[in-house]
Amino acid sequence: MAAPFYSPSIVRLSENTMGRDFIVGDLHGAFDVLKLALQDVKFNTSQDRLFIVGDLVDRGAYSYYASRLLAKEWVYSVRGNHEDMFLELYEDSDTPDPAIVNFVCSRNGMDWWLSLDQNSRMETLQAFRKLPLVYEVPTPRGLVGILHAEVPQGMSWEQFKTGIESGSKRVIESALWGRTRFTQRDESGVRGIDRLFVGHTVRHEGIQRLGNVYGIDTGAVFAMSGFDGTRLSFADLACETQVLCTPKPNNEGLIDLRGESSGAPRVSYPFGKYSI
Repeated sequence: MAAPFYSPSIVRLSENTMGRDFIVGDLHGAFDVLKLALQDVKFNTSQDRLFIVGDLVDRGAYSYYASRLLAKEWVYSVRGNHEDMFLELYEDSDTPDPAIVNFVCSRNGMDWWLSLDQNSRMETLQAFRKLPLVYEVPTPRGLVGILHAEVPQGMSWEQFKTGIESGSKRVIESALWGRTRFTQRDESGVRGIDRLFVGHTVRHEGIQRLGNVYGIDTGAVFAMSGFDGTRLSFADLACETQVLCTPKPNNEGLIDLRGESSGAPRVSYPFGKYSI
């Protein structure tokens, strides 16, 4: 088998001067809820962009739709640990031992994979291989970083990027799997980036800010099963911090919209001190 193509690990985009940029938490197959959120904000596919913090698949009923969503030119997702598990499973062969595939897919909500034919599996894997680990997105208020899990504690943004680009196992594992900042409630922030969005660790209390790091995984797929305190968080990438971090509303609903979409005006002053 020829070596599979992987996209660059870090991708920096140009500023969106035509429309709006939105960020959404881990989807885990809850694409039906995402569709409702896009309708709520009157998402314009010719001007707006959607950023996803990874983990598009597993657990949710519509995980099979991931490759079709990723084919949309207005969708930008980083790789999550769940996409990475599939890439590891198929790293050496397009047809790994079926017993191993069945065993791996019996865990972590990955059993949807077993219903896909080989062509669909290859199409999905190719979509996953194109996912970078990191996005950098310029906005009128400053530079926004997007990754799945976390930047190691005490590491600046430039040090983190150097680690990613050099293939540091420690740094890449942190980017895909780390939870230390949130479990320890580390508010030190990440120097060298203005605002950073991550997922991976479900925040039942709603979007959580630690320094300039915003945890936006609020359990969209669990909301579909009625788990208390979970919903899909969907936010304007550059919305006002106060709006982004106000307590989650207590009303019923599957979606928590933050930013211009929720009636707050767009603002142009800088994010804060973390670019030092």
